[in-house]
Amino acid sequence: MVGEPPAPHVASTSSPIGNRGHLLGSSEAFTIKCRWRDEDKRVCGQWVTKETCAAHLASVHGIRGIPSDREILCRACCPPRIIKRESILRHFVEVHIGVKRKPTSGKGKKDRNHWAPSSHPGAGG
Repeated sequence: MVGEPPAPHVASTSSPIGNRGHLLGSSEAFTIKCRWRDEDKRVCGQWVTKETCAAHLASVHGIRGIPSDREILCRACCPPRIIKRESILRHFVEVHIGVKRKPTSGKGKKDRNHWAPSSHPGAGG
């Protein structure tokens, strides 16, 4: 169908920043085209939101069943950046989708369910 992202690719090399997301109704509803690159340097291009990010990284890019302390490459970063597996979801949501967690009222603690638009230059929004 016209306008649909290409078929999923196995994860590999990175992409340039510049994933400007599209605002869909609220400050938390950012969606971007995934910039993860495969071994042939093809960009994934599937639409991803904060809500669909975990499933997308697992099913399309193989980020599943990996020990949390293992270092992996974020291939949506340019150049690829080493990130611990336990942090890749937060990294992808904050840096690539452009939605950062906001501190709660308690002494700088962050609530994983409380997100705000990012000011990162390569972030969505």
